[in-house]
Amino acid sequence: MASAKAEAHHDEGAAWKPSTGQKIQNLIRNKWCIGLIIAIVLVVILVPVLLLVVYPHIAQSITNKARIIVLSEAALSPTPDSIRLDINSSFVVNSKYHPVLYPFNASLYLDEQASTPFVSFETPRINHIKNGSTLSISQTVPIPHADAFTAFTKKALSSKDFTLILKGKGQLQQGGLTKATVTYNQKVFLTGLDGLSSIEVKDITLLKEQLSDGSNANASISLYNPSVFTLDLGDVSMSLIGPAPNNTALGTTLLVGALVKPRSNTLSATVKADIVAIANLITQDKRYGCAVFPVTIAGNNVTYNNVDIPYYTAAVNQLKISTTLNLTKTLQDVGYGVVSLDTHDD
Repeated sequence: MASAKAEAHHDEGAAWKPSTGQKIQNLIRNKWCIGLIIAIVLVVILVPVLLLVVYPHIAQSITNKARIIVLSEAALSPTPDSIRLDINSSFVVNSKYHPVLYPFNASLYLDEQASTPFVSFETPRINHIKNGSTLSISQTVPIPHADAFTAFTKKALSSKDFTLILKGKGQLQQGGLTKATVTYNQKVFLTGLDGLSSIEVKDITLLKEQLSDGSNANASISLYNPSVFTLDLGDVSMSLIGPAPNNTALGTTLLVGALVKPRSNTLSATVKADIVAIANLITQDKRYGCAVFPVTIAGNNVTYNNVDIPYYTAAVNQLKISTTLNLTKTLQDVGYGVVSLDTHDD
């Protein structure tokens, strides 16, 4: 009996050993828990990384690689401290992502070194931006920095080609992701008006009676604008200067209500011609007896609704354009014929 009790006591105190099946279940349960913990840790770490680092980086990369092509830009209704801008642009975007571009305040600078923008405007929202997406604005904007805007008008009027810098900070959003803040610093390549180098004075008609402002002739001015700019200039005063070496003042011409559009333009003008100076040039210089002679057109000033527009005046002041004035038909129309001097020495 004693030995039986001892044996029973030994069985009750022996360690419990799980079966093989139970061991496998425990292993799976432990690995599943570890896997779940690892997955949770990865989600906790990776999701913020994706949202805070990777996604904004992708958004900024899309922004950096995008290019802006200005299709048309009109500067209308100018005043000394404001102007209306109508701008149509297209995006060149090579990306599989098509985010929403939210409105932002865009500023234009003359170059990378410029610390002051010459103009700023609000951009609209663009849904699912992609290659060929367009951006259009029509806003009357202030001109808070007159010197910077004057420098821009000078560059646009005188240059063949030039580059502007568009800067700003805004947000874009891809699908259901959160909005990402991006910084815009884009180069915008533009063609300028090339100093109005193609300007010609044509169809000068002498008036029978002088106008109240002293004008004694009408003329048409032709010029080619190679840029995408439309400039609402108003009234543009220019001087006509005779050929060297005398550089005689021959009069002034006034472009009336000048609206310069892209490509070919024909503008109306009045002329205050110095008849005596022109007659002396034709009759006393045998080179110009045929009434065809070179002139220099020099810009004077620009007014809009009888108000001086200082940034346009400064821009036209720098213009010195060489062209040819042909008065043959003008003189024939009034019955004077043409004085033809012998161009050969005896």
